[in-house]
Amino acid sequence: MDAQIIETVRKLKETLTYHAYRYYVLNNPEISDADYDKLFQGLITLEQKYPELVTPDSPSQRVGAPPLDGFEKFTHPIKMLSLDNGFEESDIEAFCKRMEKLIGEETILYTCEPKYDGLAVKLYYEKGILVRAATRGDGSTGEDVTANIRTIRSVPLKLTDDRSLEVVGEVVFEKAKFKTANELRVAAGKQPFANPRNAAAGSLKQLDSQETARRPLDFYAHGLENFEGLTGHDHVLYLFNCYGFKTTRLNQINLTHEQLPVAYGVLMDFRESLPVEIDGMVIKVQEKLYQDRIGFNSHAPRWAIAWKFPAIEKTTIVEGIDCQVGRTGALTPVARLKPVYVGGATVSNVTLHNEDQIKRLDIRVGDTVFVRRAGDVIPEIVKVSTDLRPDSTIPFEMPRTCPVCGESVIREEGEAVTYCPSRTCLAKLKAWLRHFVSRDVYDIDGFGGKLVDQLVDTGLVKHPLDIFGLNIEDFLELERMGKKTATKLFLTLQKSKIVSFDRFLMGLNIPLLGHTVSRLLAENFDTLDDILHVLPEQISKIEGIGEGIAANIIKGFIDLSTGAPEDNLDRWRSIIGIRYPVKDVKTPTTAHLDGMTFCVTGTLSEPRDAIHQLILDNGGQVSKSVTKKISYLVCGDKAGSKKEKALKTGITCISEDDLRMWCNPKTT
Repeated sequence: MDAQIIETVRKLKETLTYHAYRYYVLNNPEISDADYDKLFQGLITLEQKYPELVTPDSPSQRVGAPPLDGFEKFTHPIKMLSLDNGFEESDIEAFCKRMEKLIGEETILYTCEPKYDGLAVKLYYEKGILVRAATRGDGSTGEDVTANIRTIRSVPLKLTDDRSLEVVGEVVFEKAKFKTANELRVAAGKQPFANPRNAAAGSLKQLDSQETARRPLDFYAHGLENFEGLTGHDHVLYLFNCYGFKTTRLNQINLTHEQLPVAYGVLMDFRESLPVEIDGMVIKVQEKLYQDRIGFNSHAPRWAIAWKFPAIEKTTIVEGIDCQVGRTGALTPVARLKPVYVGGATVSNVTLHNEDQIKRLDIRVGDTVFVRRAGDVIPEIVKVSTDLRPDSTIPFEMPRTCPVCGESVIREEGEAVTYCPSRTCLAKLKAWLRHFVSRDVYDIDGFGGKLVDQLVDTGLVKHPLDIFGLNIEDFLELERMGKKTATKLFLTLQKSKIVSFDRFLMGLNIPLLGHTVSRLLAENFDTLDDILHVLPEQISKIEGIGEGIAANIIKGFIDLSTGAPEDNLDRWRSIIGIRYPVKDVKTPTTAHLDGMTFCVTGTLSEPRDAIHQLILDNGGQVSKSVTKKISYLVCGDKAGSKKEKALKTGITCISEDDLRMWCNPKTT
């Protein structure tokens, strides 16, 4: 191939990348859109003639790829963590004191930055080239959205050097672009997006990346991993600037803890004028050396916290109160509101939880109410303006019969919830089936709400397990169902018959047996039979499960063991394959701590996770809090409130040296 052609293509790529950076990142273009389009078309023409010159970092790769059948799962080599939250200044004061204790110094410097309200994504670069992008998912496993991320103009496809690194950031829909996009959707007769965050998430999860390319997404970088030699977060921001990533100019560096409230106030003042939605301020320990020393817990870095903004409140009118029937039969009253825009989203429905909550707030149809989004996510009614209450309003009363099946409802003495007891209520079945196929349980792709309604309304499904008996012809009986989709759904179901132990437990629809409790049971019992042969008090000994939940679990399993054939455990076993967790079969070299439970506090010679592992390897158990169930409290330097609590409750405190001596006793 002619060397001059190769050089021309190289220069075109370099020039287009530079001008895209000027336009999309710096917002300071040097050439007109028409001139950019001419250069771009020149590159496309040459790449079409010489396809061997197309590279992953070429600007032409931003236009999108052919549609996907579905997103592949991707396991993050380093877990994507979230952040702990603080809501009051006292929460931040406690965080700073904790940092001072952990580090052993009073003067610690912090970096503050806006907390973007978008979709968290991690970008993977190998030898300077973007090779992978994935959503957070559950922290360990997300969805591979590489093709869609390539379409975002503010994401560099190639770095300025050949480093391999991982960049964490937020995909967002800027407010002005969101408004324009919604106006275009309404004009086209489409449903408008609910809020910028949903618009960003929905756009990034389009199976057709060419559709994603048509949506004006942006990417703001805020974290850097797998990069040797970092000195602090200011160094991270400098590198982002060098590599062409978009960041905000509102980052505040090297602040003392006394200056944090001022920085928070400044960001609050700028909140409405910023181009993107933010819901708080992220505070990070500045120095990387200190970050490494402080470490992480299971879900978040200990050296960072999000100081959330107070929720924005707006007033609107209650136009009606309806009751929804959930998967366990619980009737949940829902207020139908005159739509109001609150904290980045239009709110028209608000859950009122139960009858007692309605009576406490005295909410009536026709009332003017104050609405906010709790944590900037879940809408809630804060209070009623009784001064504006119409004379015609009357107190709300729960219905005496199920609004769907007509069965008489019940409310047990001492319980807050009203239930529909019918075993054939279609509302209960639909809610259970939606839960059953959801991502957290059986994760059956393609089973949306409309399909669930059709399957139940046509009588094809009378119990969630019935979906595994459906064939392609059954699906073809449904409205607007083609052969390709029907085949895909059938094959998906066949792959979904084997689930992990905790997901199996969640799918049983036992009240109070949710994600956390199911995981705890799966961690503490080897098989389903082990749970069926224990007493409630044995379950309640598991940290995180109380006596009430334990009794409810046992009752639920008894009902399943003796209940109707369609819901009997024998039927569940015959259809579902349970993938039990692989227990660590490595025999510990010692078991000197067998039967003992330890809590660890203070500054130790190793990260706390290492001390926890030492205890586990020697047959002991670990508790993260001081309770009567622990045997000993392991105290390092500057042990604080946990030590005080242990001494008050008579729990013996030991040193790290004591623990290590017990784990490795001298032999004579």
